Amino acid sequence: MRQKISGFTIYLLFLSFPNLLHAQIALTEWRSHLPYSHGIKLTATPDKIFCATESAVFSYNKNDNSIEKFSKVSGLSDVGISTIEYSHENQVLLIAYTNTNIDLIENNTIHNLSDIKRKPISGLKKINDIVFINQFAYLSCGFGIVVINLEKKEIKETYYIGENGTQIEVHELAFDGTYLYAATEHGIYKANINNPNLIFYSSWILMTGLPNYKKNFNAITIFNSKLIVNRSDQNSNTDTLFVHDGSNWSAFDTRQGIQNYSINSFTNRLIIASGSLIRIYNKNLEQINEINNYGWSIPHARCALLDQTNTLWIADFEAGIIKTSDYVNFYSFLPNGPYNTDVFSISVEGGNLVLSGGGLDGAWNNIYKPGELFTFENEQWNSIIDYSIRDVVKVLVDPANPNVFYAATWGYGILQYENGKPLNHFDDSNSTLESIIAGEDFIRVGGLAFDSKHNLWVTNSGVGSPISVKKYDGSWENFPYGSIVNAPTISDIIVT
Repeated sequence: MRQKISGFTIYLLFLSFPNLLHAQIALTEWRSHLPYSHGIKLTATPDKIFCATESAVFSYNKNDNSIEKFSKVSGLSDVGISTIEYSHENQVLLIAYTNTNIDLIENNTIHNLSDIKRKPISGLKKINDIVFINQFAYLSCGFGIVVINLEKKEIKETYYIGENGTQIEVHELAFDGTYLYAATEHGIYKANINNPNLIFYSSWILMTGLPNYKKNFNAITIFNSKLIVNRSDQNSNTDTLFVHDGSNWSAFDTRQGIQNYSINSFTNRLIIASGSLIRIYNKNLEQINEINNYGWSIPHARCALLDQTNTLWIADFEAGIIKTSDYVNFYSFLPNGPYNTDVFSISVEGGNLVLSGGGLDGAWNNIYKPGELFTFENEQWNSIIDYSIRDVVKVLVDPANPNVFYAATWGYGILQYENGKPLNHFDDSNSTLESIIAGEDFIRVGGLAFDSKHNLWVTNSGVGSPISVKKYDGSWENFPYGSIVNAPTISDIIVT
């Protein structure tokens, strides 16, 4: 069974092709090729905006407009980012990974804390968010709350705040100077931070008074002395925002069909990132701005913040970092890279590299993933996402013309591209390829190979003639080897 190759393994595969990278890096050096478009979290230092993506971290320098990439190759301890946060008081950047590993970056030095990663925990091991209070970092985790002493660079204690001290997923924390509030999968909990017994679950009180108060709350913040929370309902895709004024709860902005990813508060502004919508409120919780279009794309906002110049920065899941100062002009910043980390097939020829992001399940059935093709040429990645096809399982660069490549699909035949543009689509109407079910998209091609005469040989699973060849003159011929092959599915093919 073929397995997908992770984005990290790509480094190793790239090093296998010295002709492709010879001019850029030395033979013994490492290099990362990661996607940077899927922004999930932002944090600001005095002169930089850091963006966490699903795969890596990058920063944008507001002074000189430079972009810097951070990955395991550049010194980080792990791959797969969960969240990120910067402490202005401690001048520390904390990076949390999806496997709960942690890096503290201070004075250009990386300190790794792998305690949570190494500790066997039966619950959900993940880090959702980070809040800094004095010299401590409070981590919202899938099992509770972890407190890190930033000065000693060690874990201070862990709070299991669920009923009777059970594990409970904490999505986010907020602090008003006295109370620590936790948005969890089963409601909002609060505790006095001066209580010396926060490690005991009885110190944490479940807040009541709002509808369905034991439901899932994924976001929380303090704004203008008010507690703002979001109750998440992924089943209906409609979240509800509530405000607590110190005495009573009330709902606000109860529009339907909106999923709120983050709520961030600043001196006089509240910003809510809701995917295709970013809303900005004043101190009276009156909406003063709404962003639902960049002019060149709709938003896919996961997080938004204001810097000291009131410039709005957005972590966008399709465009990396978005910047706007006037809410009219929007600019995207991100390093060049492939669209995602999914790699199922790879081919290189004449300095051109092509990857496919398709796949199959363990029984060789379709997973119906949109056609994903990534090319690397002249130090630039380009991504081709074709929703008219599914499951690209094999790519092959033409050795006679590296600007041309072929993409085999598990159901839609073969596509031919030239200079990144579709050139031909071969199926049962213009080739000898056959569909398992006539007239349906079951033309399953799993293998491609050129012979010395530039004939393209292909495998065609589940049909009576499982081998076809596209000859150099453009004509096609198939071979009735079904009884000889005697297998329901055929993968790759090698021509000797």
